[in-house]
Amino acid sequence: MIRLIILWLLFFLIITAFIAIGIFFPDQFDLSKWHDSLKDLIITVIGAFLGFISALELNKFNEKRKSAETKKNYTQSLLRDINKIIENLSSTFQKDDTGSITFKDLQNELFYFELPIWEAMVSSGEVNLFNNELFFDDLCELAAIIKTLNNIESNLMIAKMVNSKINIDMIRVQKLEEIYGTCEKIHKILTQPKKSKLSCLLLKLSSIVFS
Repeated sequence: MIRLIILWLLFFLIITAFIAIGIFFPDQFDLSKWHDSLKDLIITVIGAFLGFISALELNKFNEKRKSAETKKNYTQSLLRDINKIIENLSSTFQKDDTGSITFKDLQNELFYFELPIWEAMVSSGEVNLFNNELFFDDLCELAAIIKTLNNIESNLMIAKMVNSKINIDMIRVQKLEEIYGTCEKIHKILTQPKKSKLSCLLLKLSSIVFS
């Protein structure tokens, strides 16, 4: 874009130089002979420039629209994955009036969770679409916790083949609580009404002023 502007300015400098020579040196350079040619050249260049700018802006608009649509589809799929995890975990614990959860006996339970849409986003590089989202750090943390728990479950299954009395429920409960809490946090962010950019800006300003 900068190169285009420089070429555009250079073109006008050349035209201005021609006109200046015709004005200050009329005997050596008859401007009237070049009038029609210069006019046609200027119209052609302006038309080409405007056409290029229009095509560039249209391309930018289409890219933004495509990115927004891709982001929306990913968000919907991500919400389905989160809901599935919450639903699977809800049958394994009880929640009291204070919101505290108590897991049932996990001795005979094995857990394996997936975030397929997250893996697809990472592999395609489109995870960058969510860099500025409030839930991005939580989503990264959730993926890491799930990976850790899945490794624990895999190793536990092998260990139980050797020693059926082995028990590491304390660690498993900790990871399950972290997964459930993070999923609920992400779910809340994804399902809450979107705030306008102005309201977000005012919220940030108020937090700065009163901090």
